[in-house]
Amino acid sequence: MGILRCPVCKNVMIENEQGMVCLKNHRFDRASSGYVNLTIGSKQRKSGDEKAMIIARSEFLGKGHYRPLLDALIQRMKLLPFILGLDLGCGEGYYTQAIAEAFPESSWTGVDLSVDALKKAGKRSHNVRYLAASIRDLPIQDTSIDLTLNIFAPLFLDEITRVMRPAGYAVFVLPNEDHLLELKEALYPVVRLNPAAPEAIEGFETVGFDDVSFEMNLSNQDLLHLLQMTPYVHKSPKESLDRLKTLASLHVRASFRILCVTKIVKKDA
Repeated sequence: MGILRCPVCKNVMIENEQGMVCLKNHRFDRASSGYVNLTIGSKQRKSGDEKAMIIARSEFLGKGHYRPLLDALIQRMKLLPFILGLDLGCGEGYYTQAIAEAFPESSWTGVDLSVDALKKAGKRSHNVRYLAASIRDLPIQDTSIDLTLNIFAPLFLDEITRVMRPAGYAVFVLPNEDHLLELKEALYPVVRLNPAAPEAIEGFETVGFDDVSFEMNLSNQDLLHLLQMTPYVHKSPKESLDRLKTLASLHVRASFRILCVTKIVKKDA
């Protein structure tokens, strides 16, 4: 049985070159760039990330600034047995594509609500399935996924639990307290640290976690791209944003926690 679930009737869907179709003949066409749009009704009006953020993120990640995070993520995943992977909030597919190449025996699906991001993702990949859908209501069958991946995306834990196989894994990438501290210091007179990243998530058993930190010496262009990727671009005073635009460069520390958990299987009494 396939892993795809019709967003209309919840029946199994079959995939072909043209797109996807379910047992009740609900059809979804494949776009020219490769993704399939499974949004319906009011969800179609939600566009996901804005275009400026998508462009900035694509440029920033394309220069390899977060490559140490990707490398650490791949090393953690080498410890896990999996075949079917699901990237929640995959964006332009930077991480999805690299991980699919690192694990050629695996099969990956990326889900994101942003059609603009998925256009980029689909064009860069021929071995990853990309779906336009909400990660709050995944078009994925129950207990069908070996490993879910969540990198900076909102956490819908009930939905993650639903699609995970009983012995499946979930990997989360979360910001540590001092992540991008220097960027915040350049924007705000008083800086607050991020909440401490958890070592455990309720309802799951922790397999392990890795803290990954590295320094980046960012040019003005890279700095502005990074800013566009964060909520600070909308929450900072105009004078702070104008001042940041004048900086030739800035030394910024990135700090993440890679948290790996597994599903707690309830045993019958």
